[in-house]
Amino acid sequence: MAFRDWILSSLKAVANGVATLDGSGLVPFSQVPVSSGEDLAVTTFNTTNISASSNCSYQWIRFNNYVMVTGQVTITENSNNANTILGVALPIASNFTLSTDIHGVVNKYDNSASEGIVDADTVNNRALLTFYCGNASAAHLYHFHFSYKIKP
Repeated sequence: MAFRDWILSSLKAVANGVATLDGSGLVPFSQVPVSSGEDLAVTTFNTTNISASSNCSYQWIRFNNYVMVTGQVTITENSNNANTILGVALPIASNFTLSTDIHGVVNKYDNSASEGIVDADTVNNRALLTFYCGNASAAHLYHFHFSYKIKP
């Protein structure tokens, strides 16, 4: 190996530096940027058919420019048999241009099981939990999972 092919140790596995490869020719996981967090008081936006939402919390992990989120929220709906939408703030901001910039699911499991989708609010840059409310008699606990790519 010629001197010009050497990489300074100070440039390996640091911000704006270079990654080294393992024996399989892959970047070791220890050199891949990952961050995570837990938010216990997430901001929600009662968008459609919701009288109240509370106790929204989630855990998230960022892997390069991708974020995965899993959480729960208590929702009280206004009306039976109606589409329901709740906006949820993101752990890491993104500038969405398509509703499909977020992919995910939301579900409730009790006597009136309900499920729906999570997609992107392109106007407000947040997640939208969208589902059909069959029973608006009380507050219900919903679970959600979604992922998205961070867009500048």
